[in-house]
Amino acid sequence: AWMPPTIDFQDYMAQMVGGAREDLLEKLAGNVPDGAIERVDVRVGNPAVVLGEASHEHGADLIVLGGRRRSAVSRWLEGSTTKHLVRRGEVPVLAVMPPECAFRRVLAAVDMSSMMEPTIRWARDMAASYGAQVKIVHAVEPLPYEYAGVIHQPDMYFAEARDEFNAQLAALDADDIECEVVQGPSVRTIARQI
Repeated sequence: AWMPPTIDFQDYMAQMVGGAREDLLEKLAGNVPDGAIERVDVRVGNPAVVLGEASHEHGADLIVLGGRRRSAVSRWLEGSTTKHLVRRGEVPVLAVMPPECAFRRVLAAVDMSSMMEPTIRWARDMAASYGAQVKIVHAVEPLPYEYAGVIHQPDMYFAEARDEFNAQLAALDADDIECEVVQGPSVRTIARQI
């Protein structure tokens, strides 16, 4: 009786990873400056999980991912590696897409958390790399309905939030950067700045 050939799964995976590594190195050759890549690590698995593990193992301070434009249905069916890493990862994520033209402005949307300083620093460094300008936006969310009756002067609430933000910003030596504090729901308000 005929028997299908046995496949050594470990050997098969090693060949697959080795082939993928060779293909990647071939594509990088001539496109990335010599010495810019410390190591090439090819792994098998769910991209978001594998990237999270690798970033932890290698002590990465930033994960840079190439983005692609996909339909809403595609994102819903497949999920998003970038979205997963941004929401669940322990390392900041920079998603890059090929610009349709050179960009002239970097928008950094910040809050008053511990990530304010590194976000401004990274935005400033990115802008400097491309000769672009930086604009910092901080959105002050409207008060929830249950607190709106307690604070009778919403304008005073906004002014206090703006003053506190500006005080934190002054401590970061960001006088050379355009800044704006806006009032409204964060996502919609920040999207209007683009």
